[in-house]
This record gives sequence, C-alpha cells and structure tokens, in this order.
Amino acid sequence: MVAMHYEVYVDLIFLINFMMDGILLLLTVGILKCRITWGRLFLAAGVGALVGVLMTVIYLPNFWLKSMLAYLCGGAGMIFCAFPVRSFRFFAKAFMVLMICTFLMGGILQSVSRSVRSVGIFFLFAGMAYGFGNWMVKFLEMLLVRRQGIYEIELYTGEKCFVVRGKMDTGNSLKDPCSQKPVHVMAKKKAEELFGEELRRENKNFYRIPYSTVQGEGEMPVLEIEKMYLQPVGDGRSRKTGKLAESGRWMKHPVIGICQIPVFEQEEYDILLNPEGLGGVES
Repeated sequence: MVAMHYEVYVDLIFLINFMMDGILLLLTVGILKCRITWGRLFLAAGVGALVGVLMTVIYLPNFWLKSMLAYLCGGAGMIFCAFPVRSFRFFAKAFMVLMICTFLMGGILQSVSRSVRSVGIFFLFAGMAYGFGNWMVKFLEMLLVRRQGIYEIELYTGEKCFVVRGKMDTGNSLKDPCSQKPVHVMAKKKAEELFGEELRRENKNFYRIPYSTVQGEGEMPVLEIEKMYLQPVGDGRSRKTGKLAESGRWMKHPVIGICQIPVFEQEEYDILLNPEGLGGVES
C-alpha cells in the first residue's frame, strides 16, 4: 500500500479566496447600488476566505454537504460583514445576488486558479474577470433602463440649464390646444425648485391649458422653453467635451406642463414625457 501525502498551503488558499471573495463583493455592491467602506469590504472578504480555508482543511465525507455549508456560512457571513443588514428582505436579496455572482464568476476563477501556476498571473486573470463582470453589469443596467424608457433631460431656458430625469409615459397624450404641441408634464415640486419665482408669479412666460384625468378636469400652467436635450440613462454624453451620444436627441421649443395632481408616485423621475413629442425630435 502506498501512503498518499498532500501538502496544503493555507496562506495561498486564503489569499486566493480573499481575492475572489473581494471581486464577488464588488460586483454585488455594484448590482445592489449600495455604498460600503473598504474596511467592511476587506472584513467580509476575509470572513469568506477564512470559511473557504476551514472547509478545505476540515474533513467531511459528503462533498455536497461540505459545499452547501461553505456557501451558506460563507455567503451569510460576508453579507452581514459587508452591509448594514436591517431587514430579512435585504439580506435575502443581497445573498441571492452574491450567489448568482459566485456561480457565474466563481467557476471561471476556480478554473483559472487550477490551470495557472503563477499567483501573479492568477491575479491578472482575476482583475480581467472583475473588469468584464463590471462591464456586463453596467451593460445590462443600460438595457433595462432603455426598456423602461428613463431619460436624462437637459432643459434650456435662456442662459440657464437644468438637468432632470424623465420617463416615457404612453398614457400622456396632452396637447397645447393652440399650438397642438405635445405637453411634457413636470412634477410641481420639481418645477417650483427650478422655476420658483416665475411659477409663483406666473408671468408672461406661463399660460394655462385645460386637462382631464380620471380624477377630474382642471387647468394646468405650462411653459414653452427654448430647447431640451434627451438621452437614455446610461448612454455617454461627455460633460467635458459636450459630445453627444448617438441616441441623444434635441427638441426645439418643447412645452412643459406643471402637474398639480399626485401622478408622480416615485421620485425616480421628474417629468412624464409625451411619446408623440419624442417622435419628432431632431438629432
């Protein structure tokens, strides 16, 4: 009988797991749109790496049980160390995102770690994997935002420029009865913030048009501004160079209505865009 002898380099296992767990946590933070400190990140990655070392040196006859304990204990420990968990719902969401990142990226990194002999080359591949994963997260977010019809909007009135966020609203078919221009509806709270003094006085720049909703009828103050620039959130318009994204559009003399009814249930956007108006924008 030949006795088998294995050497386990605990420090190397810990270092590799620390790097992989740190990458997975960074991807999880990016998807959840949370902010954590570097101290929390290093602590969570250290806890995950420690669990990985323990699962390596501790003998358990059942491989699947061992893997399950590693994922559950390591994942839960990393979540509690990285994030200020205040509810089970947030914990479940963060744990699920971490597990998805683990299965997608962890398999790649594990394969690389077994096929390369140099730790430096492994770190190089790990950095490339993180860069690719981070790009994929941003790309998928951009596709989701486009599908939801969310835009970043620049409003130009004279020498002033205001930046707001808008959402395409297929239910908005309001038009100015005189000019027949489509009306884009802005939340009253945001309008008071941008045009406070003018809106309070309702000077010659403002006029009123009739509108009707399921809640009733009334009159809405509207304002025709000089121009408006729209681009889907996530596309790149450089603030330094002013170079427009290919998907960006200019609209001349748009009509902005001030909504006095609570149709803005969330604060993710400030303007409900009229889709008919977007059909005639200029590049």
